[in-house]
Amino acid sequence: MLLRRRPALTAFLLFWAGILLYRHYGVFLWIGLGASLLALLGFRLALLLLFLPLGALYLRGVGLAQGPEHVTKFPQGAFLIRGVQEREAKVLAYLSDQGQEPAQGIARVARLPELRPGEIWWVWAKVLTKPRWKAPGHEPVLFVLSAYRVRAWGGPLGKLRQYLDREIRWLSGDAPLREGLLRALLLGERRGLPEPLLEAFRKTGTIHLLAISGLHVGLIALLFAGILGILRLPRRWVLLGTAGGLAGFAWLVALRPSVLRAVILFLTYVLGELSGRRRDPLNLLGVAGLASLALNPLWAFAPGFHLSYAATFGILYLLPSKVHNRWIQWLGLPFWVSLAAGLFTAPLLAYHFQRIPLTGVPASPVLVLLLFWGMAEGMLALLFHPLLPLLAQLFAFQAQLAMEGILRGVWLLTHLPYAEIPHIQLSTSGLLLSYGCLLALRPVLFKLALLLYRQRSVSARRTVVRGTYP
Repeated sequence: MLLRRRPALTAFLLFWAGILLYRHYGVFLWIGLGASLLALLGFRLALLLLFLPLGALYLRGVGLAQGPEHVTKFPQGAFLIRGVQEREAKVLAYLSDQGQEPAQGIARVARLPELRPGEIWWVWAKVLTKPRWKAPGHEPVLFVLSAYRVRAWGGPLGKLRQYLDREIRWLSGDAPLREGLLRALLLGERRGLPEPLLEAFRKTGTIHLLAISGLHVGLIALLFAGILGILRLPRRWVLLGTAGGLAGFAWLVALRPSVLRAVILFLTYVLGELSGRRRDPLNLLGVAGLASLALNPLWAFAPGFHLSYAATFGILYLLPSKVHNRWIQWLGLPFWVSLAAGLFTAPLLAYHFQRIPLTGVPASPVLVLLLFWGMAEGMLALLFHPLLPLLAQLFAFQAQLAMEGILRGVWLLTHLPYAEIPHIQLSTSGLLLSYGCLLALRPVLFKLALLLYRQRSVSARRTVVRGTYP
């Protein structure tokens, strides 16, 4: 029932499975042939099975296609790179004995903290691979031995980022930890945060607060929608304006993959709203997933992709459709959302990182509230600083309070006993079994809620009868 009524979600999962099992594409061709024959015989649902071989063929034809020379072909040497995002660069050329040769590939950059998006560098580096990753064509690591900057930030993006650097330094009150936290929240740059603080976020299960992803994009979408709603614009124009604002934000943070995935998901929701048809959230999630994998099939192997879609699926799957009690809606619903996301990401955290944080579920609603407060006040401070400095100072003070609350809250959570379950080894079969058990939660919870509702109705009837006929 879960997949039968949601063809887009089914197609997304089959396409994803085809990419993950791309090595068995020969078997998938026979599956595709059988599905085509069944479709000709009248079984229309068999057409969805075609997405399984399509995923494998798409990865072989697009995802693994390499140009003249990939960066992994060179053990070490001089590379011309352009910064894409923090600690990540696109390889443009390789300097050989014959001169400069074209090269390509995306690489993680180690020992070059000065690298920023849009900058071009010559680096002498060793190329390190990470065999523990299961992704074909995975990102290698450029271990930089020496570097020379060719061109610094340029164009409108560089100027805007330089302006934001100065403004964020003012907004933080020249406090290094607050400045690093604001850079991570607004621009996705973590180089200003010390490693002990990053480990505290990992241990408490709140590291997702520092990664610009669906949570931050959702908060920014709420801010854009609120500002446009104050202008009393029609709903259609509010949605289109919010989508345009999110596209600009994705451009500002150098088109990070996590931001692109979240923006694609929001654009899918906007298209569903503008169509005027009945929308299934899980089906829209499937459409967004297909669009993301079509844009970059190698995302299918990324832990961030797994965690973001698992958390979104868990929230949509376990979240009740209607909540009539206002107190439950405003107080209990945030904790339920955090619990649903935590349950559906726990197996993946154990599979990829061998740890399951326990304090993140109860603490996330409070920290997310502080995050939303700090981001909203910070954006208002940046907006009003050139126009009304005194008002901007008031907003900046409140943003600083929110950042201090997040930092102190995370440090407090790290000192709690049993903050995490470390050293967990979960196999692929264990991962699938865990999600099978999680999918069985919704029917159990539905039957339990129905049973409690019936008992409440019976007790209410007895009260009425006793009061009417003593």
